[in-house]
Amino acid sequence: MRGKFCELLSCVPKWDDRGPSLFLTGLFSQIDAIIGRPLPEVLAELPLKKEITDAITGHGPLRIALDLIEAFEQGNWSEISRLAAQIEIEAPQLQDIYFRAAGWPGLLEMAR
Repeated sequence: MRGKFCELLSCVPKWDDRGPSLFLTGLFSQIDAIIGRPLPEVLAELPLKKEITDAITGHGPLRIALDLIEAFEQGNWSEISRLAAQIEIEAPQLQDIYFRAAGWPGLLEMAR
């Protein structure tokens, strides 16, 4: 879901050409917890763009995408509003993106 949420943020004008990078950012954002290895070690073995590894490790322009999904996961509405203003997107549009990601057919199939 994180990958799809981040990918859908490519509707933001400054990210309109970064859909694949945003998807991979979300997809690999918790790879260390999934495979039980330190994040720097895992990222060193993956052929990811620097902007993706930067976002996953806590900085860079795509980091806001991860901060947004984490704020949604925590129900931190004030943080969502703050981050939405930074990337110039309305909160209702973000909610739509979240629900679209949650209803992504790939996720529904995995849940069955």
